[in-house]
Amino acid sequence: MELTKKEQEKVNDISMKLKQISSFIKTSFSNSDQEIEQIFNVLMGLKSIQGKIHNDSSFIATLSAKKFLCAKYKEINFDATDKAQGAPGLDIDFRTKDDSRIIGEIKTTFPYKKHDFGANQQDNIMNDLRKLQSENADEKYFFLTENESFNILKKDKYKDYLNGISVVLLT
Repeated sequence: MELTKKEQEKVNDISMKLKQISSFIKTSFSNSDQEIEQIFNVLMGLKSIQGKIHNDSSFIATLSAKKFLCAKYKEINFDATDKAQGAPGLDIDFRTKDDSRIIGEIKTTFPYKKHDFGANQQDNIMNDLRKLQSENADEKYFFLTENESFNILKKDKYKDYLNGISVVLLT
């Protein structure tokens, strides 16, 4: 899979952020006697460097989904930077060369409960599934990054909401 220029720039930004975090942690924990204030300062420093890491992980998950889709549909016209992470609308929406519409939603959710999602997680997942169901498309995908989430969605409780939707574990 070939990344667009904007996708590569975003990946480079995320890589730089991870290098900063690694360096910051190494220099911040030089001794073994950590005071509460020092730990707090380290956590605040990490928070400052990482910014919105959830958006970064969602972006990388989108690139993983793009890789999956490129393998299946060969050449696709989709740039993961076109839609801001967290913005309303479908996470993936493009047309193939033969004009088939492909759509998808991506979840990086780790289940709150041991064998099910928490109430808010369940609401968000159901909203995404309803969004996919309501759209007219040739192929519909629900991409997950967590094995636990994938296993939960395969339970009978969720099967009725998955009609016509392919559930794909990205990791």
